[in-house]
Amino acid sequence: MNEMLGNHYYLTKRYKDAIQQYKSVLTENPHELKVMKKIIICLLKEGEIEEATHHFAELLNEDIEQIFN
Repeated sequence: MNEMLGNHYYLTKRYKDAIQQYKSVLTENPHELKVMKKIIICLLKEGEIEEATHHFAELLNEDIEQIFN
């Protein structure tokens, strides 16, 4: 449910709210890598480059194939 709400917030350009929802998904399931990609995109939209870079590095370490899919 949180991912769907995050998607709604993303589509309505409420990126901070989307990040919050997506992070709650990761709290429940830390290996939900597609959600990590969504967080990175939202962080970039918000200008949070340093945090986005941190999450990007985590994603690379977890599964580099997620970057291309």
